[in-house]
Amino acid sequence: TMQWQRPPGKPMQPAVQPTRSAMQPLAEQPAQALAKPQAAKPEAVRAAAPDPASAAKLDAAMAALGGVWIEAGQEGVFLVRNGTCTAFSGEATKVETVGGKISMAGWKAAVQDIDRSGARWTKDGKSRVWHRPESAASVECLHGAWINSEGLGCNVKGGKCTFDGVGVEVPLKLDDCALVLNGWVAE
Repeated sequence: TMQWQRPPGKPMQPAVQPTRSAMQPLAEQPAQALAKPQAAKPEAVRAAAPDPASAAKLDAAMAALGGVWIEAGQEGVFLVRNGTCTAFSGEATKVETVGGKISMAGWKAAVQDIDRSGARWTKDGKSRVWHRPESAASVECLHGAWINSEGLGCNVKGGKCTFDGVGVEVPLKLDDCALVLNGWVAE
């Protein structure tokens, strides 16, 4: 696991942690492991569902939540994977089913309010809307200077990462709802 953080003297942002399974190049990893964000275990979802049709809808909604999300107005960036939602701030919250709805830190979403392109959450009469970023370049909080756990610095701008001292420009990609940099997938 390699971690990235802002260099000293820059406004601190939480670490973005790209990982590569067993340090294998992207091409050597099973395609299904990279292509599809993981959903919560269907067995757990079904246990809370009152009937098979509802269970299938909950499964589909949980699967649709997997990947990178931006809250309306760029107020937050979230990565949902394996039943956990991690905010760009680093805070992780469990995503689960409660009473036939999907719940996260008291925010609830009905299955009809979630699909691969958007999600609408409600809590105490308030609502928040998530949408998928159109491209890696549209994830504005990634723009700026970063240093990885090995001390290599880079600057992210316009969906490209330029490494310090090397001058190599590497595209930051959005691959099936996951942020990918040079084969490393953000977690």
